[in-house]
Amino acid sequence: MDAISDSSMQHYRTLIDHPDFWPWFLDSSPVLHIGELPIASRPLSRPGTTLTFDTIRAIPWVFSWTQMRANVPGWFGLGTAFESLVLNDPERLELCRVAYRDGTTFRTFIDNAQQEMARARLPVTKAYSRPGSDTLGLVASEFERARAAILSVTGQTELLDNNPIIQQSIRERNPDTDLINTLQIELMHRCRETEPGPERQGLQVLMLLSINALAAAMQSTG
Repeated sequence: MDAISDSSMQHYRTLIDHPDFWPWFLDSSPVLHIGELPIASRPLSRPGTTLTFDTIRAIPWVFSWTQMRANVPGWFGLGTAFESLVLNDPERLELCRVAYRDGTTFRTFIDNAQQEMARARLPVTKAYSRPGSDTLGLVASEFERARAAILSVTGQTELLDNNPIIQQSIRERNPDTDLINTLQIELMHRCRETEPGPERQGLQVLMLLSINALAAAMQSTG
């Protein structure tokens, strides 16, 4: 587990430290709008600091990925770690399968990751993404690696086969949630293109309503 953790973190940092990542995140995600929510108990970043990955607080960081339907903090790095350390080693793979069947902390770790992945919708994330960055490709390739790892360890055919009630609930919510995402993307574009003033203020109100609606639909804020 220590080796898996180290490998996963190293790959996570390849995303965060990629030179294109932070400009992409600020431009593609609703993070700056989240900072305007009246329910926030804290600002986006520590007082007196510029908003960067090192200064952003945990809740808006996770919340932004949830709004974009990627849930990256919940699974990114897992696939690379298992691919390099477990999947090609029959003994280690069997140890992981036994640990999962035994219902230990390892099972909780795997199930938490697969629930976050099952709630993700990368085609929706792509609609948020501004062109000219490698970020979305890095996210998509790691998603496939993580999916393969989880299915290999659990013996499932699809993510969340072990929890069909939640699996079906996600499927039934997706069409309505996709629509809210589409509206939010349009509102982000209009806010970006509208000069400060009454019209921009009205768009910002609608933007905050879309954030609240998606939080309810995703049943998660961060």
